[in-house]
Amino acid sequence: MRNKKGILSSAAVFIAAFASLFSVFSCSQKELSYNKENDKFIEAISPECIERVSPILISFTQEIECKAEEALSISPKVQGEWKSTDSRTFTFVPDKPFKGNKKLVLTADCSKLFASKGATGNYAHRFITTSPSYSVTFDELRLNEGDNSYSLSGLITTDAPEPLKAVQQILKAKVNGFWGKKCIIEWESIENSSARRFLIKNVFAGNKAKILSVSWKGKSIGLKGKADKRLRGKKIYNIPAIAQFGIVDINRTKKNSIIVSFSRPLDTKQDLSSLVTPMTKLSKIGSAAENVSMTARDNVLTIFNDSDFENFSVLTIAKNLKSSDGTALGKESSIKLDEHWDLPEVRFLNDGNILPTSQGTSLPVETRNLTGLLVQAYAIYDHNMVQFLQENDFNGTSELYRVGEPVWENFVEWEWKDSMQNKYIARGLDLSPLVKKYPDGMFQIRISFRKKNVKYICRDNHRDFSQLPQPEDTIEKDRLPGEDSYWDYWDNLKYEDRETFWSYKNDPCHPAYYTPRYNSKSLIKRNVMVSDIGINAKRTTDGTLYVTTTDIKNAEPTSGIQVTLYSYVGSVINQAKTDSNGCAKFADASNVHFIRASSNGQSSYLKIADGTSLSTSHFQTDGIVSKDGIKGFIYGERDVWRPGDTQYLTFVLQDKEKKLPLDIPLIFELSDPLGRVTQTSTIKNGENGFYPIQAKTSESDVTGLWQAKVKIGAQEWTKALRVETVVPNRLAVKLSSPAKYLVPSGNKFTLSGEWLHGAKTPGYKADVSVTFSAASTGFDGYSAYSFTNPENSLDSKRDNIWSGHLDDNSEVSFSSNLNAGSNLPGKLRANFTSRIFEPSGAFSTEYKSMTYSPYERYVGLKLPKGDEARGMLLTDTDHTADVVLLTPDGKPVESASLEWAIYKLEWKWW
Repeated sequence: MRNKKGILSSAAVFIAAFASLFSVFSCSQKELSYNKENDKFIEAISPECIERVSPILISFTQEIECKAEEALSISPKVQGEWKSTDSRTFTFVPDKPFKGNKKLVLTADCSKLFASKGATGNYAHRFITTSPSYSVTFDELRLNEGDNSYSLSGLITTDAPEPLKAVQQILKAKVNGFWGKKCIIEWESIENSSARRFLIKNVFAGNKAKILSVSWKGKSIGLKGKADKRLRGKKIYNIPAIAQFGIVDINRTKKNSIIVSFSRPLDTKQDLSSLVTPMTKLSKIGSAAENVSMTARDNVLTIFNDSDFENFSVLTIAKNLKSSDGTALGKESSIKLDEHWDLPEVRFLNDGNILPTSQGTSLPVETRNLTGLLVQAYAIYDHNMVQFLQENDFNGTSELYRVGEPVWENFVEWEWKDSMQNKYIARGLDLSPLVKKYPDGMFQIRISFRKKNVKYICRDNHRDFSQLPQPEDTIEKDRLPGEDSYWDYWDNLKYEDRETFWSYKNDPCHPAYYTPRYNSKSLIKRNVMVSDIGINAKRTTDGTLYVTTTDIKNAEPTSGIQVTLYSYVGSVINQAKTDSNGCAKFADASNVHFIRASSNGQSSYLKIADGTSLSTSHFQTDGIVSKDGIKGFIYGERDVWRPGDTQYLTFVLQDKEKKLPLDIPLIFELSDPLGRVTQTSTIKNGENGFYPIQAKTSESDVTGLWQAKVKIGAQEWTKALRVETVVPNRLAVKLSSPAKYLVPSGNKFTLSGEWLHGAKTPGYKADVSVTFSAASTGFDGYSAYSFTNPENSLDSKRDNIWSGHLDDNSEVSFSSNLNAGSNLPGKLRANFTSRIFEPSGAFSTEYKSMTYSPYERYVGLKLPKGDEARGMLLTDTDHTADVVLLTPDGKPVESASLEWAIYKLEWKWW
């Protein structure tokens, strides 16, 4: 399997990237001895070359029969832990990084792992760990405020966490050469980190010019010999005398910017655009120059360009550029920009797996800085499609050697124009010869390129790799279990050549760039099925399967399409042809895993296993799932009863499929809060699905939540009944607001009251108070989004918002601001208590809740769903989080500025 590696920062142009992968061991070493019959149990394993911080993964073809730690071991012994991803896949995570340049052997005791399968002996696999590596990145050289000294900061990044003391020994800084004064370097005091910032401060300028020399080497972290020599380096800064105004440093390590440090602070009021002149590659100042901006701060001039100055050849700084004290530079300076070439690349233009014939059987791709492609078609035969889908989705690549083979390979070339430099150019790969020869099944189209196809310039001082062999003009075939390993590739290479492959894997001047096991981007793959038939399938809760076929070219239903249903092992379960609406119905599809639709020599397939269905999160799918097509509901004439009241209830029965007899009786039970059944009755007098029920309590019964239950056969429905001893209201109290929802300020209310017998209540004393409670923040059509901030909470107490007297019409209108607090999680419920007092002092109360919106806009976030088995987001996979911005009414906000951040809740070095 291919193990994706982390990539260190490319900003440090002063050193190479990773160190040698094979600094110690020859690759023609003796082959490991183990039982080759056990290869059949291995599905995937980490590559032979592993980084020091990479876990070791092994995946078996079937579930193991003992604990992993009882049968799996690493030698020499390494402290760590075996973790399981699933019942077949296990990962060894070391307690600390592996030592560099070390040989490791993974041994699996198959006689324990697969005892019931008759396995004997072991399986073994060799690994080589990478050498330690590091990178050094420098910031701009800054002039300290208040004196004539400079400070230089930067970052050292190591391939694995290293002790602070070891990292401190990497960097040295001196003023005025070997015999000069050492500079004090301050470090971030974070133990066992892989990235540490440093600060070289108080480099004083004098009456004479000085030289600041910063050097680095990796002996302290375990680098030796040629590996250390390749990574070590030095950078020189010329510090002018105090009386001189000049350029101290030009830093081009930051993308899209050039940072120029001067020996004095710059005059920020001068027109920089007239003093710094960009020259395009056509030796003129054109429209491209308008995309260059610049800013001055203290002694640093920063020049920006979104395209990383790829259209420019020279930047000229005029001699009349001034410092803050009015001193002119006095000498024109030019910054020569190397001709920039982006890395050659090929990528697919879209994500589809089905290619309709309306597209002319042309597969669209995009290329950058390429004059040709090496294309291979790997045919997955039609009679093997079910076997392929057993292990894969349509874009899967697992065990292809079992179901297909390469059937065509060729170079495709085109004319190069200079205007194509660093641009993605759309191309079309014609697959019509393949489709004619192999009309059924699927192809995996594999696309790569070779050095002869790239447009890229290696710099003059670049290391020469012309003596290294380039990959052959063919795409490497899939390796069968038990075949020779990749180690055989190294047998004819010298040690000095072998060590360069991993370090230069991202360099088009090196053969490793064109070798997929080092540079995965050099080979792209896409499974493609050429067909005009689209398949949709919907399975209902009773097992009925509806299959609909359409013409992909025009989205019209297609009739007469042969639809075949397959079981997981490939047995044909059922067949039918689509009707005039393009639909085929199958009564029982509980064991169906694959669907094939075919017509006129074209076929399409659909996998309908668990986890492959389309998400319904964009649609309103709320509701109650009926059991056997039967639904029921109990309701009453009010919400609360007193002990001794008769409870008049109604049960509503829905039986659309007429599964129940018309005169089927209902069993009704009434239970008190202690769970004791106090009433049981059989009800037969229903009409049109409505059944009246009378439940009775006595005055001595306990209060609380009672339960009404209706049973029909094995199905039952319940409703909670509140029975309470309450003092009844004698006044009708009503609080209302014309607003759809309440807001923090300017809310209008009307409070009215009257006696229950209809008499008015003029001048009666009244008050209104409010408390807030959490509510669900949701909007119609956006049920899959979360609008609540889980970090915020509500802390509410009851506040009196109005008190006074009703007017002569027994009502009063008032306005009020509502304050629920700050940092609220979302929408709330405003719970009002309104009281009107009788002249005697007794009062009647109304409780009313209204929606309260503390914000004018709401951000909704819909996170991607995890995998079917564990609900986890897989690594090395792109995940999309959808965001929507709505008004309190649920209407989209047309334009707004949105800030977002992703937080890592837990971190481990592996």
